[in-house]
Amino acid sequence: MNMVLFLAAALPQPAPLPDSHSLLPTLKVGDAFAYEMKSQIRQGAVTGEFRSEYEMTVTSLEPTGTVTFKTVRTKSVFAMGGKESEVPDSTVVAKMRVNGAFLSVDPPAANPEQARVSRLMQFQVPDFKIAKGQGWSWKDPASSLNGNVGAEGKGECLGFYEHSGIECANLRISLVESEGSQPASAVFTVWLSLKDGMIVESAIAIQNAPIGQGSVGDMAVHVVRKKPAS
Repeated sequence: MNMVLFLAAALPQPAPLPDSHSLLPTLKVGDAFAYEMKSQIRQGAVTGEFRSEYEMTVTSLEPTGTVTFKTVRTKSVFAMGGKESEVPDSTVVAKMRVNGAFLSVDPPAANPEQARVSRLMQFQVPDFKIAKGQGWSWKDPASSLNGNVGAEGKGECLGFYEHSGIECANLRISLVESEGSQPASAVFTVWLSLKDGMIVESAIAIQNAPIGQGSVGDMAVHVVRKKPAS
């Protein structure tokens, strides 16, 4: 046998990624996940940009599968027309089911439009193992958590790959509001860690995003995980 081939065969080979995997997060109290976010907002010829960093920490886990996150947002800046404005730091405590369905948010969104935009950047995962090419769906009934506008979501697993050095599920997700005169919609491309079930990177394109005073616009949101501060 060729010596190079012999040595290559003798080296430990990386384990193949699984054919199917659960997308539910695997968490423990104290786990922290840090992210950088950038969103661009366009209404006609007017554009703006919002940048921030935030860290999500698991503060409680219940046997029922309910998890509570404390999210601290810092270094927030809003830019428009060549001018930048700093946005005060904020802390939000959210309780959700392990599949991503929100149960409560404290403090609540300042207005229904803000609640709708927040929901347009959220998705739910199935409670069964998922394989490449397999899909799932869910409904999010109207409530104060989403601006009293219902929505329907669909997801598809595009496969399992290494992304940014992390074994991930690559997901394509769509979310469409099912009510209102100007329903918003969102399309996600997501890289979800197979180890902890949390986002590694996501890109979201939102159409008809409610931006206040009855106006709508388009948004492009990019989120990427970074190392926690602690």
